[in-house]
Amino acid sequence: MINFSYIAICDDEAYYRSQIQKLLEQYGKERDFVFQIDEYSSGKELLEEAKKMEESYQIIFMDVDMPDMQGTDVAKALREQKSNVVFCFVTAYEQYAYAAFEVEALDYIIKPIDYDKIKRFMDKALEWQEFQRERQEAAKKYLILPPKQEKRQVEQKDILYIEKRRNLCVVTTETTEFICYDTLQNIYTQLNENIFVYTHQGYIVNFYRIKEIRGNVAFLGNGKEIPVSRRHKEELKRRFDEKLERLRRERMTQSATGNEQKNDNYL
Repeated sequence: MINFSYIAICDDEAYYRSQIQKLLEQYGKERDFVFQIDEYSSGKELLEEAKKMEESYQIIFMDVDMPDMQGTDVAKALREQKSNVVFCFVTAYEQYAYAAFEVEALDYIIKPIDYDKIKRFMDKALEWQEFQRERQEAAKKYLILPPKQEKRQVEQKDILYIEKRRNLCVVTTETTEFICYDTLQNIYTQLNENIFVYTHQGYIVNFYRIKEIRGNVAFLGNGKEIPVSRRHKEELKRRFDEKLERLRRERMTQSATGNEQKNDNYL
C-alpha cells in the first residue's frame, strides 16, 4: 500500500473543503492510497499549525483568494519551512492561477471542481514524488569529497567507516583511504542515514559492516576495531540485536522451508 501521509486543504469556503476531501477519498480508494486530510479555513491557521508539526504536509490544496491572507503568500511562507511540499492552487478565476507558478506550484485547478481534475493532479503529484524519491536515492549512492573540483566520489556501499583526525576526515574502504578537509557532521548529511551510524563523536560506521559489538568496541570483521561511546552504545546495541534477531528468524524460515521440500520429495 502506498501512503501519501499528510494532505492539507486550505479554503475559506467549507463547501469546497468538503468537496475536495470527498474526491480525494474516492481517489484513495481507487488507487489503494491512505490519506490523512486536514482542513483549514484560513491561511494563518494553516501556518500556525504547520509550525508545530514534526512531519509536514506533503500535498496542500490552497485557495488563492482568501480574506485573511492570499494563498500565494501562505505558500511562500510554507516553502521556507519545507521546500519539497507539493502545492495545488484552487481558484475560481483563471487569472489568479498563473500566480501559482511564482511559488513553484505543481499545478492549479479552476473551480468548479470535479473528480477528473483531482485525479489528473494527484496522478501528476505521484509521478513528481516518485521522481524526487529516485533523485534522492541516486544522490545518496555516492559520497562526494571536497575539493569538489576534483570530483572525488566514493560509492557509499563500499565505505567501511569514516574517522575524524584533527582537522580532516579519513574515509576508509576495503582497498583504500580517502582524506578530505571537512567535518564529520557535513559528511554525515550526504550519507544514507539508514546505513551509516555514529558510534563515537569521531567515527561514522557502515552499520551493515559491523560483525560484533563487545564492550565499547564494534568489530568490522576485517580486524578493524571501532570505539563505541557511552552516548551511542545503547541505540547501536539495540539496532544490532534487532538485526541479529531478524537474521535468526530468516534462517529458521529457510530451514523450515528446506525441510518441507525434503519431505515433499519423499511423497
